[in-house]
Amino acid sequence: MSADVLILTQTGAGTWAAESLTGVPRVAPAVIVLAGGGAGVRGAIDAIRAELRTILVGSAPKVTVARITPPPSDDPRKWNQFFSGNQVGVVALVCPAANVQEEPWHETFSQQSNWSVLPIFPKGANPSTAFASSLSGLNALFWTTLATECVPAILAHAGLTTTEQRVFISYRRIETQALADQLFDALTHDGFDVFVDRFTVPPGVDFQRRLEQDLTDKSTVILLESAGVPDSKWTQHEIDFAKRHRLGLASLMLPSVSSPLPSIDKDYRLPLEAEQFEGPSKTVSDTRDGVTRKVEQWGALKSEDLANVVLWIKAKHDAALFRRRTYLRDSLNAALGRAATLDDSGFLVMTEGPRKYAFWITTRSADVADFEITHPRTLPPDSSTGVIVGLPAIETARQLRLTWLSSLCGLVYVEEDDLAETGRRIKAGTL
Repeated sequence: MSADVLILTQTGAGTWAAESLTGVPRVAPAVIVLAGGGAGVRGAIDAIRAELRTILVGSAPKVTVARITPPPSDDPRKWNQFFSGNQVGVVALVCPAANVQEEPWHETFSQQSNWSVLPIFPKGANPSTAFASSLSGLNALFWTTLATECVPAILAHAGLTTTEQRVFISYRRIETQALADQLFDALTHDGFDVFVDRFTVPPGVDFQRRLEQDLTDKSTVILLESAGVPDSKWTQHEIDFAKRHRLGLASLMLPSVSSPLPSIDKDYRLPLEAEQFEGPSKTVSDTRDGVTRKVEQWGALKSEDLANVVLWIKAKHDAALFRRRTYLRDSLNAALGRAATLDDSGFLVMTEGPRKYAFWITTRSADVADFEITHPRTLPPDSSTGVIVGLPAIETARQLRLTWLSSLCGLVYVEEDDLAETGRRIKAGTL
């Protein structure tokens, strides 16, 4: 199958619709099956499909969509022409609150190593009593207001984004400490790895190096854009670092801001209203550089508004990951002077003279998992030169660990700033 993503949507008894998307910045090819687990879920399925399609079409500049008409069937396992062993698949099983209708193929897909079944329920349902099969043991996903709340999880289970969601919260303590703490708790509860300086940097650690290392390990910086941010050297450093390394940069703009930062893309800014907070702001004194000023200090968001903000952050996190993956691939191809081929394992591969190269791109600073993925490509029968491309290692301990891993595995680790030199070495036959 040549598609980067295939979306199969159950439209009725024995009827399906299919869309093939190419140009999506994926790792492995993905199949998303949107299926109904009972009556009354048609609207939820259609909403999820529309949201998925919007996100994937917008994930890169040249995504194309082709409609396919699958043969009539109640069992998608029969469509061998759509499936291959290299795909990552997810069955998003949209269920009513009760009386789930199970099909034999639901359980079959859950037992395959490259597939997962994700039961989706409205809030308040009890999945443990809804299933008669082994699906009762699966951890379900719940939506509160709209079924599209589940889209980030579907993308992650399909391998298109990542289950390792990582964000860095940039803020001024005196103005937005309560909001930063609230977001840390909410996002951590939802499975994010969150950096907030008050919780994350242990004593005895070089603060700026740890700050920059954590920035390179995160996909997105969430800026709490308060009125005092333009005067903060730390938040400005974090913004500049994120833009220089093309991390995701999204802003929650506080009501007291009269002049939004021009460095923030308007599509990545969410203005907050005073009515969304649990109480009014307080006027407090802020002393900087020997000068005392009056600033507005904001509290926590109301619970419903917090939930909507978390959903917005998830969407921007995923969009930033797609954008960064596309940028790194384009930068590598430019350094090589020609387009490498993207294979079904997520590697960019090429041959230069007698040598084969397999490039693995990570959207953060590399870790052990990237070496585990890439090392097999250096072994027979492939015997490629394995190259990992990622963000720089800032802390000395991380640099030494990556050097040791590279030597141990026989791999080359390339930071994005060194791509041009890497391209020259490949052409010269010295890499």
